[in-house]
Amino acid sequence: MLGVAPMLMPLTVTRYGGDPTAVGAVVAAFFVGGMFAPVIGSFADRTGRQRWLFLACLPAMALAVAAFGLVHGVVLLALYALLFGGAGAAVGTIAGLFIVEGHPHAEWNERISWFRFAYGAGQTVGLVIAAFTVHNLRLGWLVTACLLLIAGALGRIGLPQLRPVTQPVTLDPTTSARPIGAIS
Repeated sequence: MLGVAPMLMPLTVTRYGGDPTAVGAVVAAFFVGGMFAPVIGSFADRTGRQRWLFLACLPAMALAVAAFGLVHGVVLLALYALLFGGAGAAVGTIAGLFIVEGHPHAEWNERISWFRFAYGAGQTVGLVIAAFTVHNLRLGWLVTACLLLIAGALGRIGLPQLRPVTQPVTLDPTTSARPIGAIS
């Protein structure tokens, strides 16, 4: 996501006649979408739908990036950028939930390290896609959409089923703001 989006979004908006203001609006929509991650993560935690949301966000991202290769107009591109950014941030947030809520504390460091490695590898793949498809943007977006659909299929493997977190997190003011209760 973060390899393809920063490269292909501005080029796509410009290619369809957008000026620098339009580019800024579309890229801003992408990052505004990412700001919904805490809300989506909290909803997933409260309802126990982490797995469902994680798996639903990958095809939503695929739809959004495929649309980037097919639609014209700043408003539509901004709406799809918002969906792409929000779903992508939700996937990252929920993936973190799977680590800290689905595995013992002793495994967190190693699992988070592998998660960060996979995230960086994904950025690199995205940059390679962007580099090779800079002259055929539609192909770049469609290849990215296909990879996201494959990720959705592979993402079903080994995902833990997490319970809802019914107890809200509060901070203990007598300590160094250590959370009391469940991790959110």
